[in-house]
Formats: sequence, C-alpha cells, structure tokens
Amino acid sequence: MVDVLLANRIVSFCVPFCLLGAIGYASWVFCERFCVDFLINQKGRENVAIGLLVGYVVLFVLFITAYLRTFLTINLAPGYIEKGPKFRGQKHRHHGPPKSKRWHLQSKSAAQKQAAREAADLEKGRRNGTSGTEGVKLSGAAVSGTSSSGSDSTAPAQTAPHTPGPMSHNMMGGTHHTPTPASNGGLSSAGSPSSGVLSDYTPRFPERPDGLTDREKPKNLKQFWQQNVFICEKDGLPKWCSHCNVWKLDRAHHSSEVGRCVRKEDHVCPWVGGVVGETSYKFFAQTVFYGSFYCIYLLVCLALFYKDMVYNRDSIDKNWTATMVLAAAFSFFTLGMTLSTYQLMSKNISTIENLSHKTKTYNLAIYDSTIAPYSRESHLESPYQEGPVTQITYPLPRSHPCHDPDDLLFSAKPRTFRVIQTSPGENPFDLEKTFDNFAEVMGNSLWEWFLPITRSPIEKNGWTKYNQSLIDRYLNQSKRPASQEEI
Repeated sequence: MVDVLLANRIVSFCVPFCLLGAIGYASWVFCERFCVDFLINQKGRENVAIGLLVGYVVLFVLFITAYLRTFLTINLAPGYIEKGPKFRGQKHRHHGPPKSKRWHLQSKSAAQKQAAREAADLEKGRRNGTSGTEGVKLSGAAVSGTSSSGSDSTAPAQTAPHTPGPMSHNMMGGTHHTPTPASNGGLSSAGSPSSGVLSDYTPRFPERPDGLTDREKPKNLKQFWQQNVFICEKDGLPKWCSHCNVWKLDRAHHSSEVGRCVRKEDHVCPWVGGVVGETSYKFFAQTVFYGSFYCIYLLVCLALFYKDMVYNRDSIDKNWTATMVLAAAFSFFTLGMTLSTYQLMSKNISTIENLSHKTKTYNLAIYDSTIAPYSRESHLESPYQEGPVTQITYPLPRSHPCHDPDDLLFSAKPRTFRVIQTSPGENPFDLEKTFDNFAEVMGNSLWEWFLPITRSPIEKNGWTKYNQSLIDRYLNQSKRPASQEEI
C-alpha cells in the first residue's frame, strides 16, 4: 500500500528543485541568449541590454529571496503544534494514514463502548430511582440532590426527569446530547432555562482526553482560558485533535498531508515545499507577488523582440520560444494566486476557512468580567452555570473528565466565559480596518511589506486577534434575554 504522506513529502521535496531549474534555465536564456548574444552582439544595443539586465536582476533577487524564505520557513519552522504527551517519547515521524487511521478507529471503538455502557447504567439507575452513587457511576457527573458530604450516601435521591438537549454530531461520526441547565449550575444552552437535576458530561466526546490518564493529557488548556476570547465547542471546551492529542489553537487545522496540526494553515503547495501556514504565509504572499512580476517581465521583453524577428523573418531561437511558453503559463498562475492571496488577506481569512465561509459559524467562548468568578470550592461539581446561554468557568474541576491537573495548581482566579455562536458567514477575525488585516500578516511599515526579511507580526502577538466591536456586540446580546426575564 502506498504511503500517501511519504509520497507527498517526496513531491514537496522534488518540485521546488524542478522550479529552481526552470528559473535557472529562464535566467540563462534571458541574460546569455537574449541580452548578450542578440541585443549586444547582433544588434549592438548595449544600453538597452544593460537596462533590461538591471531590471531583471532586481526582480530576480526579490523573487528568489522571497521564494527561498518561504521554502526554508516551511521546512525549518512550519508552525506545527506540539503533540500531546501521549506521543512524546515516540520516534518522530509523520504518522501516515494507515497507522493513524487504525489508532483512530480503535480509540473510537473503545470510547463508544464506554459511552454506551455509561448510558445504559444511567438509564438503569433512573428506572430504579437510585442515586448517582448507587445506580450509576458517571465520570465527571454531578447529581443534584445528592450530597457529597455530611449526608447518607446510600439514601435515594429525589431526581426529576432529565431532558437531553439538542443533539449534535462530533468528529467521530457519533452524536452527543447537550445537557440542559441544572438547578445546581448545569450547562446553560440558548433559549429559556429549564429545570433539571443532572449536570453531567455524558455521553462524552470520544475524541476528547477524558479516556487518558493525567500524565497523558495535554497541558495547554490553560493557554485558552487565560485569553479573553477563544474558539470552542458548544459546551465551552476548545477544539480537540484526537490525532495529535492536543487542544487545537484558534484557527489551527490538522493537515492530513503532513499528519500534524498547523497554526492557521492556508493550503498545501508543492511548489514551495509543503504546508503554507501562519509562519510562512507572509513570505508566500511576497513570492507570488514578485513571481508574477518576474514572469510578466520575461514574457513582455522577449515578446517585443520576438515580434520583430518574425516580421523580419529572422531565425528564431527555440530557447526563446520555450522560455516564453513557461513565462506565459507561470504568469497566469502566479497572477491568479497573487490576486486570490491578497483578497483573502484583506478579509483576514485563510483559503481553508474561505471554502465554507458563507455558511460557517463559530462557537466563541467570550470572557465576561461582569460575572462574579466562582471560588475554587464552589464549582467542584460542575463548571457550568445557569443562564440564557452556556456559561463555563475555568479551571475545570477534577470531576470534569477533561480537566487539566496543572490548572488547579495555577494561582490565577477562575474565569467565566459565555459561549456564543456567530451568525452564518460572519468572520470574527475580520478586523475593523482593512489595513489592520494586512498589517497583521505583512507588518506595519512599507519595507516589511515589500522586503522578505522579517517574520509575520502575527507570530509575535501570540494569539489570534478578533474584531473587538463584533465581540462586544455578541457579548451584549447574550445578556439581553437575562435582563428581560428579570423584568
């Protein structure tokens, strides 16, 4: 069976050298065959030849510098997210589809069996009217009406019917119920709160780290809830990658081409040697920009004198013809890529995000400073609170299957977030000014825009920037239903 990842690596390694060979051939034809042999030796037009050579050298240096910067950045600093502890200690390699697919299916099967057993135990406990400690054992579930201390744990709990929330599909192809608000602080979903007693997390997400030991769990959860906004699931937890065993950073995408999560992946381009992402996007934009000018310059210069040679019925160098064909083909390609790249950059959206931008929605966890933070002891059973929208408090308690043990040792105060879903087609990354979108990628000065020297400022920021006015509007809208109900 062919290893797809290995084939992609070979192609991404070989194609750039083929492209450099084509550039070398075009340089030889333009400088030697055209400027020296034709313009200087045959026509005696030295001034024209020198002027054309100077223009060519300037474009060539800018183009080849941007290209090499892109190639080296993709191969030396590709912007991969570090894999979780589960994969540490293993020999570093790109996990190909056969191996990763087998592990994925095995994890899925085990998690689904566990979820099915817990659901059956839960239903059996409800029929028998027993408490959570007698009839059902839920990992991370807190049962309202059952006291954890100071009461008889064997006494039956008086439970009300639990109405499961709306169903949604997860990454593994299964479904889960979003728990409805509970009287003791359960998950609050959009709409009017309903009474319930279970603040559980079941059925659990099979792709999340609740089946891992504390040592195997990733340690980057704190990186999210220390921010004011981050992308999350409907229950307020960040996106999870089961292949890399890590919480995915905002706008990160798991690339099947390399088997890794890439920060703000844009696309896979074999012409530059791999995945274009956050670290290489600026240099790629400069490469296609100067590449289009370079190809157009070659095509126009050769075409002007080629026409005169045809008119005078002079012998035509076949190398001219081959170079013009290559220049014409790459002119259309690079010009189209330039227009597309800078158009997407002006909207602060990647090529992958643009594929479904008209219907795509984002779940955003927005920090609300007006909500009094819980103490560490007050949300030990559940991180969720009642309200018109989902509210989640970090750090997660130990009862939560996805808790990070290191978070509870962190000295920062708990933070409560409101989970808001954006409208279809609304881009929360599109900043208020178009210049700000360009500056986030290219820099704030002209020399940063045109010289492929410095890295993109987005790497220095450390976290994704959001449209603050849009975030404030969503946050204010989430508070309106609660205030109306109080009136």
